[in-house]
Amino acid sequence: MAYAQLLSLNPVSTRVAIAERKNGTWVDVFEKKSVPGDIPVDITFGAGADGSAAACFTTVTSTDPATYQWRHYATYAPAATRKWEAPKEIVPASAPSQFVRQRRVKVADNGIAVVIADQFDGQAGSLVITVHPANAGWTTPQKLTPSAGLNGGAVLDVDGLGNPTVAWIHRYQASPQRSSIRVCTASATGTAPPAVALTPENGTDAGGVRLDVNYLGAAVLGVYIGGQAHVTTRDTSSGAWQPFTPLFNSSTAATSSCLDVGITFSGMNYALVRRQGPNTSGNSAVCATRSGYPGVWPTPTPISPLGTESFEGHIAIRKGPAGSEEAVLVYTGAVGFGGGDPGLGLFQASHWPVYSSRPWPAVDLAPQGPAHSIDQVGAAREGTVVVIETIRDELTARSYVTAFDAGAPEIIEAAVPGTVTTNQVVQLRSKITDTWSPMAEVAWDFGDGTPVGTGPTVTHGWAAPGPYTVTLTGADRQNNTVTKTFAVTVTAGP
Repeated sequence: MAYAQLLSLNPVSTRVAIAERKNGTWVDVFEKKSVPGDIPVDITFGAGADGSAAACFTTVTSTDPATYQWRHYATYAPAATRKWEAPKEIVPASAPSQFVRQRRVKVADNGIAVVIADQFDGQAGSLVITVHPANAGWTTPQKLTPSAGLNGGAVLDVDGLGNPTVAWIHRYQASPQRSSIRVCTASATGTAPPAVALTPENGTDAGGVRLDVNYLGAAVLGVYIGGQAHVTTRDTSSGAWQPFTPLFNSSTAATSSCLDVGITFSGMNYALVRRQGPNTSGNSAVCATRSGYPGVWPTPTPISPLGTESFEGHIAIRKGPAGSEEAVLVYTGAVGFGGGDPGLGLFQASHWPVYSSRPWPAVDLAPQGPAHSIDQVGAAREGTVVVIETIRDELTARSYVTAFDAGAPEIIEAAVPGTVTTNQVVQLRSKITDTWSPMAEVAWDFGDGTPVGTGPTVTHGWAAPGPYTVTLTGADRQNNTVTKTFAVTVTAGP
């Protein structure tokens, strides 16, 4: 995980850092502290399935919001060494701006990392892209075209080979201001081509872009057009995007927007949607829908309590039981929000397996009441889903991590003698840890039919000569298990 930290106010001192979970403890493995003229304020992190990782952090040149300029830096840690390289400046000091600039980071399964960041010229922004191959450094940053029209959010994702797809809100008309959705699909090894407009540039206004790309390059895109959420898909990285499908109309929602979209390896598309109305705020809800066929999207069904004003939502695609796939739908919101009332804060998640016709009922990830902000949601290869969130009060903001744990514990140490004599009592010792969940039980099967021993350290003696197989098993409280076997030869005693 990556985080930013304010160390002191007078003088201003900050740092950004990256931490790894090691033996049940978070340990910082990278940091950048503030120096005069270069003050870190935010950081974005991405990791690949092979263990490689990348990050992009943003700094300001001073503490004066009226005049400070923004820089972006990128850094990379290869899977082989897990050591972070010296950061490279990819966007030099841009024009002054009081708005926090954008960064997006993705790392493919093969270790190729892609970063996009914005460069502000005082009137509008441009998107800059750079790629880090697994065995080389960052490429020369390239502006995506058309440039100087960035007018809102930008999103990035990569396929299994590291080929990036970038979508952003592009201002095509200054007065009255109108925006379209532009998309660029590039090669990990070549120059990015000009972007294409997926929405009309003839007076139509669009925004709220969301994107997900699977390993094979198929993708789903969600946007906001004419007051309602719309979605489109493509079958391959080189395939054409389908016409947009509206998820609601004026009779089913007063307004709607996509909170997030997701696509499984097999091509099932999901959309998590914010619905207001219809008719009254009592009908507002966080809703979900999915599509297995181009252009066919059922009307989204509520997964939150009715009357929920949603703030944000994310989708993580994870591997489920027996090789199945499922979407994990995470969202925040409040029931009773409005008119100065903050409402009852919700931080919830729902599972929607591919084999199920409907999403499962949502569950609380934290006690209801406080307002939560989701920083990042990600799925690991073995199926664990990690959620990084921030809880804010009037004076402080604190980050927390929670996880749906599908990962096995890790055997850090195991000591089992290879040769003993009959009736010789020996010690068998182990150390097993789990990244997310407390350990539940450690068991030893001695291979001789005697009762199983329990606990990290046990003693045992074998009554008869012969070869034996000792099996060590550790389980966490989510019933994820790890097993290791040891060969023990027992010889006749004197």
